[in-house]
Amino acid sequence: MKALLALPLVLAVPVSAQAQWKPYPRVLQFRADGDGAWTVSCQLLDKNGKPVAFELDDRGKDRFNREVTGGQCSYRAAPDETLRIIIAGDYACPLPAPEEDSCAQTFAAGSTGQLEIRRRGHAS
Repeated sequence: MKALLALPLVLAVPVSAQAQWKPYPRVLQFRADGDGAWTVSCQLLDKNGKPVAFELDDRGKDRFNREVTGGQCSYRAAPDETLRIIIAGDYACPLPAPEEDSCAQTFAAGSTGQLEIRRRGHAS
């Protein structure tokens, strides 16, 4: 009988925990992943117009989450490995060839480039 009472509680935990998490759309969610020596560097402005700089790389820092108004990012894939970039939030997708239905792209080994980050509906 105790097992029957515990079952509904166990099933309810994942549903309620999942329902509580909702990303804040004004927050830029920027993720990068790859092997080898890759880097992503960004120079952005926060909602008060103050500079925000961040660097993602193969040494462990692979994501950035913060409310920003826009700015520039540059990326460099490792010479012999791909680099995957994923961007979420209320921002125009700056990737040159994003996957269907998402702002994600895998760049070929040795790729370099720049991305303009800006909120949707705002001029650069």
